[in-house]
Amino acid sequence: MTELLNENTPAILETKLVIRTLRSRGRELISLFNSYAERTLALLILISASPLIAAMLIIAAIETRSLPWYIQERGLTLDKYRFRIYKIRTMKETTEAADNNGIFIKSGLARQVTVAGRFLRRTGLDELPQLVNILKGEMSFIGPRPLSVEDLKLMLMEHPAEYRMRGLLTSKPGISGYWQIFGDR
Repeated sequence: MTELLNENTPAILETKLVIRTLRSRGRELISLFNSYAERTLALLILISASPLIAAMLIIAAIETRSLPWYIQERGLTLDKYRFRIYKIRTMKETTEAADNNGIFIKSGLARQVTVAGRFLRRTGLDELPQLVNILKGEMSFIGPRPLSVEDLKLMLMEHPAEYRMRGLLTSKPGISGYWQIFGDR
């Protein structure tokens, strides 16, 4: 910054540049602190909840007769904050059926949810493996929920204005967002 300033630079401009630089560095420090705090908290929760997660995975494996977890490609948009999300399987594996356009339909899937899966979804415990996403720096505890690639394609086709608004978001996707707090789980 000092190379931008010389004896001809007005004092008020120097002061504004210094303040702007300090604010920018302050935001960077706060962001860095928040990231470390979230990762530390995620690690502590993951360690303390690991027996519960192990039990849920065993129950899910028995009920679904398949891998007890699944990994799904998600993002805020089709090209922003794309990553693989980790979840405990709460439905039988054969429940997703595509319509003619390749978009996944969800009607009738409720009866495919397992008994334990209903409990996990109602309590939000099926989201615990996403603590790994926080540890990897891909997610936060609070933020807009990432959508599946199929849902993003559908949103782009049917609700392009809302899709574009998601592209304006600057925060990381979160485990919990507005809908999880105020909506109907």
